[in-house]
Amino acid sequence: MEPYSTHTPFTALALMKTKELFPNLPILELGCGDYSSPMCYFLAQGRRYEIYSADPEWSSRFSDMARVNKVELAGPKQWAEVDYPRGWGLALLDSEESVVNRMKQIPALLKAAKVVVMHDAREDQIPDARFGA
Repeated sequence: MEPYSTHTPFTALALMKTKELFPNLPILELGCGDYSSPMCYFLAQGRRYEIYSADPEWSSRFSDMARVNKVELAGPKQWAEVDYPRGWGLALLDSEESVVNRMKQIPALLKAAKVVVMHDAREDQIPDARFGA
């Protein structure tokens, strides 16, 4: 498996399980990518799917699959400043920032979404994690 695709089994499981548990709640992806974004699109199964991205080049690749919200960052890779609404069934954290900075977003995302999947996460890095790879 390619190093950038190790989250795909967890993402697929989360997409299927949240469809079962929260069928009317939408999917949020912070950042986007060649592995997660097409999977979200195909497994959304009627749920709304939105991407928040700070990278216009990347987000333009997936604008035909999801509603793309352009994120203006205060500084390079300052995703902690982004304000996104609550009420998501699943939030995928795949933003253009380091794992250490992504981890800082987990508490807010757990208030905004029922389930959070973070790319490049391990249980020993995040005390609230229930699963890791």
